[in-house]
Amino acid sequence: EGCSAPKYDVSNLHAGAVELFVKDNATLRYSTIENWSKNMYNLNTKRCVVGKGGTIEWVSGSFGSKVSCLYPMSILNGEGAHAE
Repeated sequence: EGCSAPKYDVSNLHAGAVELFVKDNATLRYSTIENWSKNMYNLNTKRCVVGKGGTIEWVSGSFGSKVSCLYPMSILNGEGAHAE
């Protein structure tokens, strides 16, 4: 994943979306590091559907920005599905 907003003297919007699928008995660690300019409005939606016995690990670091909002969602579909 990569994006940029090179005009640093005006307001910018990043409206990101990520969709992940973890199959039965699988594990996924999704990590992001973001470093935004001071005029950035950063709105992120991240969603994962996790199968039976599966695990999603969310790791996120967001620095800078005027406003930052992260909305992570884990849909646990089955016995033993787990989110961290």
